[in-house]
Amino acid sequence: MQRLLHWWPSSRLPILGLLLVMLSLPLQAQIERERPSIPLTASQQARYSAMLPNLRCMVCQNESLAASQAPLAVDLRYQIRGLLAKGDSDAEVKQYLVDRYGQYVLYKPRFEPSTWLLWLGPLLLLMIAIFIALRLLRRRSRAVPASSDVDAAALKRLLEEDR
Repeated sequence: MQRLLHWWPSSRLPILGLLLVMLSLPLQAQIERERPSIPLTASQQARYSAMLPNLRCMVCQNESLAASQAPLAVDLRYQIRGLLAKGDSDAEVKQYLVDRYGQYVLYKPRFEPSTWLLWLGPLLLLMIAIFIALRLLRRRSRAVPASSDVDAAALKRLLEEDR
């Protein structure tokens, strides 16, 4: 080791060792460990399968927990299996996820004061767009003068002058 590091001052060898250990820590964190499988009854498995497409992966962009392969999605699926095996209802499992991750985890968030803008926002934007369109149409109709007898007479005079 001394020959390989002859250019490195010996007082800095502990720092080099610490740096190598720190660089290897993320590699250790990515190693997947086998988890014991959680057996579910047929009805629990049906509930599990029906619930996953309605839950959003928190890491992926707009991908369900059923389709996502992100490590967090794998963990959440495992936790959901555990909660269902323990006997929790679908509502309790969803409430557990909402308590931990917020309404974003649900594809269809509940209608609560915190989600009113989400539910009513598109309707509000549509109403604003209709209001603006009506105002613009009214302005245009006022800007174009209606044809009058004076205009007709002026046109008649212009036509006679050209002859």
